[in-house]
Amino acid sequence: MLNKILLVFTVLVVSCASVVAQEASEKTPEQTKTKYEIFISQPNEVVVTQSYVLTPDYPNTALPASVHVAWLLGQNERLYSLYLGGQYIDGDQLEQFQKQLDNVIQTINSFDQLKLSSVNYHLPSYSGVSYYTYKDSSGKEQRNLVVRAGGFQEQSKTLEPLKKLRDVIAQARAKIVSLQTK
Repeated sequence: MLNKILLVFTVLVVSCASVVAQEASEKTPEQTKTKYEIFISQPNEVVVTQSYVLTPDYPNTALPASVHVAWLLGQNERLYSLYLGGQYIDGDQLEQFQKQLDNVIQTINSFDQLKLSSVNYHLPSYSGVSYYTYKDSSGKEQRNLVVRAGGFQEQSKTLEPLKKLRDVIAQARAKIVSLQTK
């Protein structure tokens, strides 16, 4: 009886995974682009941009970041984005991203108390954070943090890369606010 239940459960899990994979593969390139990327690639329009480097000592910082602003020539409406690790993140997503990174940091700080095995947060793009436990070859429990931002990835036993990412997001938000008030 237990084998039949396990077989049914396995079939359900595989079926669900197949549906999720099919839905992901059916996305068009336009659905995976940010609003900023769609805006700057408008046909038959003159789109102008400015960029402001947030990490001037790159590549020493290992995380290239800049705020980008785009608008149609002769128009006042601006669209803002953070270019992070070779990938755009729309300016209107940054506040939520920063809040979620704060939540991840708080959760990791309570990891033992909550008896967790992992914490994950990902944007619809490739950027995100994973923190998890595993057993090394000697059987000792270890922890690992993986921070991804576009083509950038850093692993660490400490929270420093996560805190750096959170600080870059905060800098980008501050820069966007300063540009909006001009």
